[in-house]
Amino acid sequence: MDNFTNWCQADFGLHQSQRILIEQVNPKKVGTLAHARYEIYKKAETVGDYSRLNAGRNRKTDWCLDSAKGFIRPDDSPAVPSPRVVPCPVFCAGGKASSEEAAGTVLHGAGEADAAQTGPDKGPPCQAKNRPGEVHKRDKKDKEDKKEKKDKKNKKTKKEKSEKMNTGDQGAFRIRRRAKGAKGGSGSSSSSSSSSSSSSRSGARKLRAAPAPLKAATPLRALLVRDLVYDYVEGQPDPVASDKSAKRTAAGFAEDAPIFANNRPNFAWVAKVSRGRYTHCAEAAQSDTRMPGEDPRCAVCGQGCSKEHLFKVRCYRRRSPSDPSETEVPRVLRPEVYNSGQRCMQGLLGVPPVPSTHVIELRDRLGEALRSRKFVPQNWVEPLRRLGPTESKSFATVLSGELSRVIRDCSGPKANWHRMAAEGFAKRVACRITSSPASDVPGSSPSDLALESDEMCRELILRSRMRHCHTTELRCYDEEEAPSAAGGSGPPLSPHELYGKEMTRGKRPPYVIVIPSFGCPERLKLNTLAFLRRQRVPQKCIEVWVAPGSAPGEEDSERERYRKMLHRENLRRVQLRVGARTITELRWAIAKQHPEGTHMVSLDDDVPDIFEKFREGPGQESLRPLPPGGLEALIHHAHDLMRQEHAHVWGVNPNSSPVNLAVSRISRRCGLLSSLVYGFLNRPDKPARSTCCPAADELELSCRAFTQDGVMLRYLMYSARTIFKTQ
Repeated sequence: MDNFTNWCQADFGLHQSQRILIEQVNPKKVGTLAHARYEIYKKAETVGDYSRLNAGRNRKTDWCLDSAKGFIRPDDSPAVPSPRVVPCPVFCAGGKASSEEAAGTVLHGAGEADAAQTGPDKGPPCQAKNRPGEVHKRDKKDKEDKKEKKDKKNKKTKKEKSEKMNTGDQGAFRIRRRAKGAKGGSGSSSSSSSSSSSSSRSGARKLRAAPAPLKAATPLRALLVRDLVYDYVEGQPDPVASDKSAKRTAAGFAEDAPIFANNRPNFAWVAKVSRGRYTHCAEAAQSDTRMPGEDPRCAVCGQGCSKEHLFKVRCYRRRSPSDPSETEVPRVLRPEVYNSGQRCMQGLLGVPPVPSTHVIELRDRLGEALRSRKFVPQNWVEPLRRLGPTESKSFATVLSGELSRVIRDCSGPKANWHRMAAEGFAKRVACRITSSPASDVPGSSPSDLALESDEMCRELILRSRMRHCHTTELRCYDEEEAPSAAGGSGPPLSPHELYGKEMTRGKRPPYVIVIPSFGCPERLKLNTLAFLRRQRVPQKCIEVWVAPGSAPGEEDSERERYRKMLHRENLRRVQLRVGARTITELRWAIAKQHPEGTHMVSLDDDVPDIFEKFREGPGQESLRPLPPGGLEALIHHAHDLMRQEHAHVWGVNPNSSPVNLAVSRISRRCGLLSSLVYGFLNRPDKPARSTCCPAADELELSCRAFTQDGVMLRYLMYSARTIFKTQ
């Protein structure tokens, strides 16, 4: 029991399970805090419910005022008049109250003219008329009376107010105690008064009938220790039973209360950290500011505490050898909440069963690892290294407790994996029905219906193409879509991994790799040609395009220099062709030399490798180079995806930083294509020809491709790394 229920039991003899009746018509002024609190109090059925609903805010004040006025009463007390009906005395012509004063009632809001009517039907006037010359004297006397009453009211001391609060008229509860002692003459007087009042209230509103008996209070949900104590582990040993607090108890607590001095060693104590969170560690506990009207004394020693040294403590019973295992019967935290000073709180808690903060850190990381799909070993190396020999036993306790919790959660019918499987199955089998444009849908405009219909049609088209091309759902992801949306337990395969097996199942469409170069055969040999040799690209699919004439400072022509280099490196099947002087004219010459629809892949002469970002992270460890055969698999994947999306251009990420690369993302938006590596389906028409300067060649190529097709493919997980140097 808390302080309020102890106070009710000590002053009124009311147990926390005592049933009470609360007037359902709110008598407080609308818009005030008292009105809002009364609305909360109306839900209470017992004294304990009244205490729990307000959590210590103005409970004693509201209880004293409402019970004194009869708004709160025990279930066997008589009903009180509704607060909307107030007694009003009826005056006769002489100015004295009539015999019907106790019975007459006037509703709130009634006009003053109705109460002052005269005549045989309307009743006598409320006051006799003033004689001439007495108006000024009467007004002066009224002012003096008001001033005298105000002075008397201001002279009340705090002692008188507290006595009125504690021992004053307590309304229905005081009447209830008197009625038990005097049963004789009170009955006749009450019956006579009730008969007279019932006869005189013919014209007024009748009182509301007494409310029906309330239902029994529903028991609160069990407060499990594993849910509220954040550093508690299932199966951990109880703290050492060494109560170092004061060997006494504050007044007002029963002998069977857990806070009683003889009962404290039978319980394990925890302190409040935040709302709904408790701990065994006294250093982690946070002081709790007391509420208005709450007792600031320590429940252990009875001394007063300041706001900075007041803590909330709770307890749960210690485990005995005869108790069943915690997996069968979980431990429950008791509902009592006590105030405790700092020293008394430290003596109650004692030494925590799991003392190491490193163990708490490992427990949190273990929970994250069990909930996630990826397990990062680096997150465990450093905390395990800091564990000492004494903390290893604590970590073993934490590990066994967490694993038992996981086993229990996964074995029940309401386990998360059951729910996730059911939701996933429901999403897969759900039928999406679109409304016709003529149908009216409340809350949606025709434009919203059109957008939704277009989105659904696009999804159906993508899935039909997927079945026709025998590809997976990875090819249908946009840049903003998460790869986990399609389901699957593991991470999705990269395009080159996916098509690494598809290439062996049949003949694939041909492709041509073109390499524009000028004045640097050695750089071409060490970078791009070496990369293509590692990727096992056939020599017949490679074309090297050079400019006519010779480079500055060279006697041999460009064709002759590159031919000698190819012969030395045993690359005789690589085709060598002569184009134009500038890069824009050279790309246009390459397009005109091949038929329309040919899949062509352009590489610069200084591309040593292509890297893929295969996992999240900003460091270089998240990148890996393409394996042998990966480039050809990527080219075939891009060819099928261009046919599916009606695109003509694809490329890789122009930025090689791991921060700007994205895992498993294929963008269809307009963006910059990298001239280091990009592919296209050849269409030698004038709209695709570049007309700007060579410095803006990449930008013009990207804009023209998106203008013509409305879509372009950019593999944001791949990037070509190179060091650009002009010569």
